[in-house]
Amino acid sequence: MMRDHRDDPDATTRADCCRLLAMVGELHARGYQRIRACPSLSGSGGYWRCSITAADNVTSSGVVIVDFDRGAHYTSGSGDCYFEWSDLAGADPDALADAFVERFGEIAAAGRGADPDYAAWFAELLGHAGRGHFPIALADFKLPADRLTFVAGPGVAHEEIVMPFPQPSDRSII
Repeated sequence: MMRDHRDDPDATTRADCCRLLAMVGELHARGYQRIRACPSLSGSGGYWRCSITAADNVTSSGVVIVDFDRGAHYTSGSGDCYFEWSDLAGADPDALADAFVERFGEIAAAGRGADPDYAAWFAELLGHAGRGHFPIALADFKLPADRLTFVAGPGVAHEEIVMPFPQPSDRSII
């Protein structure tokens, strides 16, 4: 009998988190390359979180949000109910990107534009996430100041990944 991710809660969580990051990749492909993903870990360490915002709302690291109110926020505790969108449970990254542009119009407008260096950096990050390794830039413990930290998703063996922060955007604010 074939198993799929719905039979494995760990695989489901990994798939949900990957789908969110893939939505950002889809936005980049559509010309919203100034959209940024700002990943973090909950205080308990039990949930991966990711805020989505525009380049003008991140620190010079490119991965830490400045004004929380100008972001869209996800926690792995929400499963596939991204941004509390119960009408899009199970949606693919393409449908999520459509909804993001529609429902977070201000972020999308601020994120419109070319930034091929960031988009290429983010594509590398997507590769790591696809193998079950999720980035964090903020946590309740000390993290390296010059690179992302990756945590292994549920059911995935830890792997040491070294990935510097993206090159600063000309519109990052701090």
